[in-house]
Amino acid sequence: MRRTFTLIELIIVIVIMGILSTITFDIVSKLYTNYLRTKELNALSSRTDYALNVISAKMRSRIKNSVIATEINSSTYKPIDFKSIQDLKGDDTKYTALEWINQDYESKHGIYLDNLHNIQTGWSGFADLDTAVRTNDNPKEFNISFPDSNFTIVSEIDKNVTGFSGNIFDNNVTVIIFSGDDGRGDLNDINHSYGWYRPKDGNKAQKVFRISQYYTNSDNDTEVNITAIDDDNDSTLYEQYFLAHTAYSIVPKKTPEGDYNLSLYYNYQPWRDQNYTDANETLLATNVTEFKFRESAGVVRIYLCIQSPETTLGDSNLTICKERVIF
Repeated sequence: MRRTFTLIELIIVIVIMGILSTITFDIVSKLYTNYLRTKELNALSSRTDYALNVISAKMRSRIKNSVIATEINSSTYKPIDFKSIQDLKGDDTKYTALEWINQDYESKHGIYLDNLHNIQTGWSGFADLDTAVRTNDNPKEFNISFPDSNFTIVSEIDKNVTGFSGNIFDNNVTVIIFSGDDGRGDLNDINHSYGWYRPKDGNKAQKVFRISQYYTNSDNDTEVNITAIDDDNDSTLYEQYFLAHTAYSIVPKKTPEGDYNLSLYYNYQPWRDQNYTDANETLLATNVTEFKFRESAGVVRIYLCIQSPETTLGDSNLTICKERVIF
């Protein structure tokens, strides 16, 4: 005789199946949620690494004494004030943008010359001080030799990099900055050394030299006539120098959602009365919640946080924070 299920047994089976399906759904749901969170965290980590890698790559070629922190207008994002990053204190939270002058690494690497069958460096970074002669008619003008350099190559490369149609030397697009005693850049004070915001309070570019004339001699050295762009009471020459054709800036811009977009500005010359509002701009990162920086003993520390606009963990948006040290 075949035995059938009773009503109670059917109800028990249905209840057990309901419990098992609820548990299974909860497990699958949590696994899927964890998968989405892990995926989003990996994406946030990659975005944060990308932004920090770009900043690090640019700042490795910085002239170290030229780095400044800039206060910006919260509505127009135009610069208001600035100070050297070395002078930042713990309560200097109003200085939210970061700026620096870069060495001209493009032309320093040079180009391959078919007739020489090798790569010709644009500039070596070393000056022969034994050849330095101050001209009689201008105490801020010098004739000096730069060994193993070719400024014709510098001119060709920098015109392509900057897109400047005229003579980059005559127009002070590419200039010379000497290294100073510590190799960090010749510094008088940050207001009167590199031309930061020159129209403001009589700021000058006292430590920046224009390249007036040059030619390459038979030893492939460049003989150069240089002149201080602004009056300088201490036009000291050093054995090491940098060429520079641009400053860089990282500027946070607040969004309606309350976070920030991080923009990278480039291709502007402070010694020509330009600031980042005259520059090219590219978007570096979105949904930024924190962008902080400090310098100690020549080492810059960048702290960056980026959050997800969608995925949440509890009551808060997923956020990744990372720090990068740049020597």
